[in-house]
Amino acid sequence: MTGLGSSERQKLKSDRAWRGVDGEIATDGLGKPEAVGWTGAVVAVLGLYDKGKTFLLNNLTESKLPSGKKVATKGLSFKHVELDGGSNFILLD
Repeated sequence: MTGLGSSERQKLKSDRAWRGVDGEIATDGLGKPEAVGWTGAVVAVLGLYDKGKTFLLNNLTESKLPSGKKVATKGLSFKHVELDGGSNFILLD
């Protein structure tokens, strides 16, 4: 909501005057996603630089995200994993 004055921001917060759509995820206009009835867990892997976070996620999810001494993860990586039993996870690296 950059560029909006405090009264404009307050109006949006109070009456939800508009709605936005980011890709396929509808938001309430403030960037908060609408409830979609999804059940699962969010797992975040945190740690210092070059300590194997992406390597760990690659091995747990059989993925091939770039990792190693010459690779630096830029920003956040997200991965959806659905297990055979129906459990859902969102992994953040």
